[in-house]
Amino acid sequence: MKRLNAQVLPRLDATTRDLHTYAGQLRTAITTQLNASAAPAAAQQRRQPPPQIHSMTLRQVNDIIADPRNSFDTLAGAYARKYLLEHQDAHRRTGVGTIRNPASRDSVMRNMDCTTFVLRILKSAYMDKEMARLRDAGQVPPGREAQVKASVERQWVAVVNDARARTRDGRLTGTALIAELQERLDWGAVFWSPDPRNPMDGDTAVHTADYNDARRRGTYWGVSLLDSDKFVVDYRHTSRSVADDMTRLNQLSNLPFGVVAARRGEHMALIVNGYVYEVHVGMPATDYRTIEARPLRDWGWNSGVIAAPRSKLERALP
Repeated sequence: MKRLNAQVLPRLDATTRDLHTYAGQLRTAITTQLNASAAPAAAQQRRQPPPQIHSMTLRQVNDIIADPRNSFDTLAGAYARKYLLEHQDAHRRTGVGTIRNPASRDSVMRNMDCTTFVLRILKSAYMDKEMARLRDAGQVPPGREAQVKASVERQWVAVVNDARARTRDGRLTGTALIAELQERLDWGAVFWSPDPRNPMDGDTAVHTADYNDARRRGTYWGVSLLDSDKFVVDYRHTSRSVADDMTRLNQLSNLPFGVVAARRGEHMALIVNGYVYEVHVGMPATDYRTIEARPLRDWGWNSGVIAAPRSKLERALP
């Protein structure tokens, strides 16, 4: 028996070593194959065009909102589109939409103006993303959902309050809000104007002066700007004899969402795939156009800034 063991055991040891070696080689081959398969898929995902939210139906934007794994800007764009479509749908069915302006006297579901509209969309996307992050991190204990949500809401209120504190009178301006988003969430911004050298309203002291300052200093009323070659300008000249440059304007169709500040922050709105979404002052819920989306090219304001998450803005305006 001892003699048999002496002959068999070495062969068993050698076989075991061979099996271990083969298993290791197999694991390496499988891992290599999986990585090779994943690389093209990841590259394909990076090459996918940004979503054209402005063209989506209400069902499509609701599907986006239902999945907080979507990016912040995609969620925000979907919320903006949702508010517009719900108002229009309700107005077509009943003659009364879902949004009214505080300056009007009717009372319906959503009471907002241009500023509160922008804030509500930003807050909705911020809350969705932050709550999803906390859930994934295991930081939402069972039975504590409401408390955690209240804490996240206080964080957003702090963002808005700090933005107000940037102005002398505590009034929230579009530029102050964008500057705060830049500091907290790494947003980028670009100057825009249909014709900065010859603005349609003739106010060169504002639009031309701000354009020159933006190019020279790289800032716009407290907002840091990307390089001037990314500015969205000269797309609608006051003089018809001057050729329009649509390059940068057309590229905005690749931006799912952004915040627009006009005339030094006096007015604010949202931009979704090149369309400006805004709530109009003084219009009641019985007006179909209380909330409206129109191409930036046709928007009546003459200069300002467009801001969005930096990586998305740089990708849209290469």
